[in-house]
Amino acid sequence: MRYTLTLLCFTLTATGLGQTTVYDFLRLDRSARIAALGGNSVSLAGDIASFFQNPAVLDSSTHKQASFSFQKHVLDINSGFVAYGRTLPGIGQFGAGISVVSYGNFEETDAVGNTTGSFSAGDFALQIGYAVQPSTLWLWGVACRGSTEIHLFQHSGIPLYGSGSRRGPFACCAQ
Repeated sequence: MRYTLTLLCFTLTATGLGQTTVYDFLRLDRSARIAALGGNSVSLAGDIASFFQNPAVLDSSTHKQASFSFQKHVLDINSGFVAYGRTLPGIGQFGAGISVVSYGNFEETDAVGNTTGSFSAGDFALQIGYAVQPSTLWLWGVACRGSTEIHLFQHSGIPLYGSGSRRGPFACCAQ
């Protein structure tokens, strides 16, 4: 009885250790500078890569500033981002960025383990932001972000086709 109770407690604890959040790829550090700060760059002005955490960092110092990064993780996992900022006089500061993660290629098998094809998976996010400075003491910003999963399948004798699942305001269907 004691052994069964211990095993049950261990099983219930182990199941609670799984993934409990979604969109974890959005938590990845966008640049080496942000990673060196522990991923906390909410007040790091003058760096367009900080716009992913806080759109209010868009100011005149990010005018015509572009940033990109590519990280090669373990196995076939790759990630990267591109961001660009622009100031429109009399209107405010704008920024746009794309964040991409590719999880590599996987073999697709049937119930008995026979290979039937392959597929790859990834995540994609687009962020658009706007900031304005109403006085010398205040700077505020707002951002809109949409993300989606991308799955590409290749079956034997069947051409490549794609499917997307709706996550956020954007849907994706790759052909």
